[in-house]
Amino acid sequence: MDGRASEAMLRLLLAIRELRRSYPSLTVAAFDAPAAGNAPGARDEAMGHALLGLGKADSASLILILTGNVHGMEEPLFGYEFAAMYLPPEQRLSLEVTDEGGRSWTNSNGGCGAANGGVGDKGAKRPRGIYLEPSLAPYGKVDGVLALGVQLTASDPAAGIPSPVPACRVKFLQQIQGR
Repeated sequence: MDGRASEAMLRLLLAIRELRRSYPSLTVAAFDAPAAGNAPGARDEAMGHALLGLGKADSASLILILTGNVHGMEEPLFGYEFAAMYLPPEQRLSLEVTDEGGRSWTNSNGGCGAANGGVGDKGAKRPRGIYLEPSLAPYGKVDGVLALGVQLTASDPAAGIPSPVPACRVKFLQQIQGR
């Protein structure tokens, strides 16, 4: 359970549906892929190959990929390659999203749910915008940052909490209740 199933993501997809009226060639493709095995990085490898497939399907089109920050990194951090690294370097532009804190849906340490945090700007806070300067990224190697310039708010799941509750959510609740 993370932002992929949120009301905000649903609103984004509905907005894209409206944009198709003016831009009929606009398409959306899900690229999250099940990992082939349990090795660290298996999910990122599967997502990377799915992204490569999107590019081969229509090599003349611009592909905008929305993903959690770590999957867009251009250099290994945890001993494996991230999804973006499977794309040719000359065909990608990777931005780390920064914010002013708040709450977001996260999936880390085996748990998932709304948590305090975010990815703050490195140095001075920046107004909303795209900054193509790699040194501004707080974590990892990317081409720049997409500064949101606002606090995050965790969007509720679009369809409520699933039943049965996913194991990561159970672990997350146990973690926060144990604090």
